[in-house]
Amino acid sequence: MEHDPNRPSRARENLLAVALTIAAGGAIWFFLDLVTMGLMSALLAGAVAFSVLIAVHYLVWGRALVDEVAAERDLLRRQDEGVLPPSDAIQDISRTRGIKKK
Repeated sequence: MEHDPNRPSRARENLLAVALTIAAGGAIWFFLDLVTMGLMSALLAGAVAFSVLIAVHYLVWGRALVDEVAAERDLLRRQDEGVLPPSDAIQDISRTRGIKKK
């Protein structure tokens, strides 16, 4: 489909919709914050603090975990491509028969 040059751009309509949504949301937020005597602002601050905590947790532990399993992930990728023979370090559960008692 080709762009019709005679058709007006929808950027102005989108900007107006976003601006009106922000304005209405801000007015509702202000009213609720006024009625609840600041509780809404405290909830927003708590949500922002919790989001920052989650982001820091991911950056510290998530990245470390990704780095820790990178070698195993690379080994599995190379086995899937057929570059390496299957390793005994990774157990194939489909070939196990369970524990036999003697």
